[in-house]
Amino acid sequence: MRIGGLVLALVLVVAGGVRADETGSARGRIVHTSDGSIYVSRADGTLDHRLTKSSDDLDPLWSPDGKKVAFLRSTDTSVELWVIEATGEDEKKLASDVALGFDWSPDSKRLVFSSASVVGSMVGEGLHLQVVDAATGVTEQLTHTDRVDSNPQWAPDGGSIVFVGGAASTGPDPTGRQEVSTDLFSVDPRSGVTHQLTNAPGVDHSPQWSADSRQIVFVSTRDDRSDEADRATEIYSMASDGTGERRITHRGSQHDVDPQWSPDGSKILYLSYLEDDDPQVRIAGGEGFRDRALTKGRFEHEWGPAWSPKGDWIAFTAIDKDSSDTADPELFVIPASGDGLNKLTTNDRFEWGPDWF
Repeated sequence: MRIGGLVLALVLVVAGGVRADETGSARGRIVHTSDGSIYVSRADGTLDHRLTKSSDDLDPLWSPDGKKVAFLRSTDTSVELWVIEATGEDEKKLASDVALGFDWSPDSKRLVFSSASVVGSMVGEGLHLQVVDAATGVTEQLTHTDRVDSNPQWAPDGGSIVFVGGAASTGPDPTGRQEVSTDLFSVDPRSGVTHQLTNAPGVDHSPQWSADSRQIVFVSTRDDRSDEADRATEIYSMASDGTGERRITHRGSQHDVDPQWSPDGSKILYLSYLEDDDPQVRIAGGEGFRDRALTKGRFEHEWGPAWSPKGDWIAFTAIDKDSSDTADPELFVIPASGDGLNKLTTNDRFEWGPDWF
């Protein structure tokens, strides 16, 4: 039995979009993982509602219409794809053996995911993309090669899915290591026709679409040909057909990861792991694609930044420097300008992976 007042609060928040009130506080809903369960929080910190009762859930993702949340559930034998209504009703499993990534279709009716009969090492086992109907659970295989196909992202216009494809190289690289090489591909979700978008040395991964489906931002090791086993990653962008590749970050950091276009396409949000320093949320954008730190060194660790739908706020998880060494990450929101910061959670749970609607 659910509490009527809580259900009413959820109905009221569903009716509103993300906006700033007269005090400048953020509005909207943020779904996130908290100690292995999926929670929904209001962006102003006034609601902390548990959606799932399992303690093995992660990676929640709003459907584009805001009515459902898809997420992964880990079992002893498989990783499963589940979906639940935003009210906490009608939880159901859609697929097993989910390997590396999933995403909603723009009409909120289907999901694409990476799957294998045996989930194991990314190299040498072969993964393929499948599309599942969110209502019926009927699944159709989309790619049919020996590649490792992963990290699918559905274009906002629905016409294409970008994904990472690759396999182990046939021989060792000059350092004597067995090199993993991946490129980006696109596939038509109707016909299954696939096109290769990148062809560069090293690893391309983590593609994300711009809101107009014309640009893709991604991560690559292509410009670090050192002998280091853990090569530096930088952020790049390109047109949806693979032309016009452009390097966005030139910071010399060990790893720049998790890039996301702002809703208006003018900026890129990302996470930077600096050498001998903690990860830091940064924004590249504006005139000349200026690059700046968002949180200015307040935190020991920062993870999982996510834009609000209007691009005026950013949610992320972090550990405050003023907290104890055993503190768990909490959920924060901050204006994209970096001026002002709101802490949404204050508990002993481990908060992770916010997604904003």
